[in-house]
Amino acid sequence: MVDPHQLRNAEEHFLSGMTLALTEDLSPGASLVLANSVASIFMRHNRAPEPAELRSFIAEYDTYLSNT
Repeated sequence: MVDPHQLRNAEEHFLSGMTLALTEDLSPGASLVLANSVASIFMRHNRAPEPAELRSFIAEYDTYLSNT
């Protein structure tokens, strides 16, 4: 039986998102957004993001950075 390594902290989730972004040949900015999004969802919910949840988070990413 395979026992995959479980990601347990935000840093590992960030690196996972960055690895995926680099694998998909995303731009540096898009790579950073993806990595931050994966880590942010983990920090908020203590679990890896679902694909639809990640797409929704990325679609609203700029609102999370505003000062208002």
